[in-house]
Amino acid sequence: MALKARTSRVWHSLRDYSTQQRPCCPIGWLTRWREFLALIAFLESGDPAPQNIEFVISPFLQKNFYIIGRLCFSEGFRIGLESGYPLTLRQSHPEAITSSTLLHRALFERPRDYTLMEYPPEHSQSSSHENLRLAVLRCLKESQKFCEEEVRVNARS
Repeated sequence: MALKARTSRVWHSLRDYSTQQRPCCPIGWLTRWREFLALIAFLESGDPAPQNIEFVISPFLQKNFYIIGRLCFSEGFRIGLESGYPLTLRQSHPEAITSSTLLHRALFERPRDYTLMEYPPEHSQSSSHENLRLAVLRCLKESQKFCEEEVRVNARS
């Protein structure tokens, strides 16, 4: 999972499942669960790649988008319940990347603020980027605990 380009910045929005009032195990949950656990492990790994990736927690559904430095802008759209993003738009023209970056940076700020306010890190760091990583980890672990409890409750029913 190492990211080679040190100057690249990837923005990624994650869905907040910790406040859901329904079971968190929809169709395809096992694949999603493995991806979820892999993301937690990745963010905890000490790998240098998270230094170049900004993750946020979004309280609402969003499309998946990545802005990879000045190389490309990619949007992924789900068209069914299967994993992955079978419909993907990728732009590599510099003007398209610049305009998409400006637009999505504005869209990214609100979930970024939400993440830091709702899941403040237990031990604040001097780097706002590190605080954001820790806030995302806190939410993911709370969501993991919630989902594991839902599985236990549903297994007893």
